[in-house]
Amino acid sequence: MKTCDKCGKENSDNAIFCLKCGNELTLLTEIDQNIIWPLLDSPEKIQKAVQQSYPSKNGLKWTEILFLSYARSFFVGQTEFPIFWYEKYGIDNPQQLIQSLIDRGFLQIASNETSLKRFTLPELKEILRQHNFKTTGKKIDLIDRILQNVSADYLEKLLPNREYEVTELGESEIQHNKYVIEYNFQSVQYGVDVWWLNRQLHKYPHMNYRDLIWGELNRQIEEIIKKSDKGKYESLVRIYEDMVRFLLSERKNYNQALTLLCQVYFYKANIVCVNQFFSEKESYDFLKSSDNSFHLFEPSYSKLMWIDKKSFLAIRDGLGVSNDDFYGLLVNNLNIFHCPNPVIDNYDLAGIIVASIEDNSDLVDSVLHKIETKLSDCQ
Repeated sequence: MKTCDKCGKENSDNAIFCLKCGNELTLLTEIDQNIIWPLLDSPEKIQKAVQQSYPSKNGLKWTEILFLSYARSFFVGQTEFPIFWYEKYGIDNPQQLIQSLIDRGFLQIASNETSLKRFTLPELKEILRQHNFKTTGKKIDLIDRILQNVSADYLEKLLPNREYEVTELGESEIQHNKYVIEYNFQSVQYGVDVWWLNRQLHKYPHMNYRDLIWGELNRQIEEIIKKSDKGKYESLVRIYEDMVRFLLSERKNYNQALTLLCQVYFYKANIVCVNQFFSEKESYDFLKSSDNSFHLFEPSYSKLMWIDKKSFLAIRDGLGVSNDDFYGLLVNNLNIFHCPNPVIDNYDLAGIIVASIEDNSDLVDSVLHKIETKLSDCQ
């Protein structure tokens, strides 16, 4: 089936135009549907994948938008560019791309004013001093004084290696395609990469890329719940941790982030770390009983049960509460979740989280050591 990029209607494979809106249809090739970074192991493959990717509304491919965002660091006449532009993004002629961006109105040679903004305050004062003008005032005043009083010929000599500046159209292009900047270094975050986002953003209905990521995280949760065996919480915990990081990156929804993080630590403390501890203990006991010369490290529940102090602090500060009030919120959220035979009481779990925030490592170690001793005595 061919899905219309404009209205979302599915048409037959043989259709050339959408039956609903008349939009010309194109069928994505197999590589376009399944582009992932590890398979693009050569600049030629990257170039082919970029050709098949969707352009922005203004006609730029995502690699061009990324290059545009870095263009301020280039200078006129530059002939050598970092090799990663070719190896990682398939851009084999940066000079030609710069000219293309200029021709299309996304980039321009920096003006005198823009170029002078890159000078330090002492450097600007020295220019004025050489021309017998006042050197007092803010940086913007000094630049304005130079532009009004220093000759164009002098400025031309002063600024031989002109840099570039992004035009208003270019800035708009970068702002409307922030996913490119966030995912540019072949990274996979929250289970998605730049290729996935490029495809999804051009499907109907059109959505913000952050909303797409959040929707994908929820889809992953549903998929794991459907497929996972009962009691397997490792994958769920990992995605819930991704959700917390995502919410904290937006600096909002702190209550939701707290509930998710409490869910993470309830299952880590009572199931995930416990299972991992017993698995490591079984291996340790087996190796210890056999004849070997390896130095063995005894399993440690305390090391497995690492507290993400940074995330808890971000949530506490985002909510604007004291540690005492935060303790109460932790208990309330932890009490939402249940499992048979928990190894740690929710009040104790909330206590070690707050103790970790307060850098009270003695209390944290004391509680976790008691749990570890309890687990070590279990068969």
